[in-house]
Amino acid sequence: MVRAEGAAGAPPVISGGLRLFSRGDPPRSFRGAAFGSPVTALPGAEYQFSHRGRKYYRRAGERLNLGDIPLTKVLYAYTNDRLASVALTVAARGADPEQDFERVLSAYTTKYGPATARATEEGDRLFLWTWPGLSIALCSPKVGPLEIHYVDTSLLRRREANLASQALGTLDHTVFETPKEHPSRIERANGEE
Repeated sequence: MVRAEGAAGAPPVISGGLRLFSRGDPPRSFRGAAFGSPVTALPGAEYQFSHRGRKYYRRAGERLNLGDIPLTKVLYAYTNDRLASVALTVAARGADPEQDFERVLSAYTTKYGPATARATEEGDRLFLWTWPGLSIALCSPKVGPLEIHYVDTSLLRRREANLASQALGTLDHTVFETPKEHPSRIERANGEE
């Protein structure tokens, strides 16, 4: 598979478009906060908000730079009280945010190898590095700040499986529920089973 897809110029992929390998080792933590660790292991954690079952925290007084490019915020997202992702928002510097984007993309490409790139018709761009347990996404929307996301894919897959299980349970209940009229009959009055 790797040889066939490499010959066509595409990176090695599995269904869903996930990269099998990226050059270099994936980070196991972000600034000492290990992916999958509880919020109590995040020094200086301050609760910010909850959204769709995730709780978001930041560290008190944390000011970070990517090289000489400042970050406006760093958010740590917890799913089931385990660190699932970290989102970095890059501050726009000067009149040319494209230059900062190119510098960040170049630094990540140097460290982790070439990324899988995607673009939308609206002009949004996504560059993705994936390993079996972690993904890094560089998101460059047409409108809005540049963002970098570190995502623990094992926790993400567990969350997606839970959502799929809930949806299948709802579908099963809707399709196979007992008829309200004559529940002991297999056939409904209109001939449906």
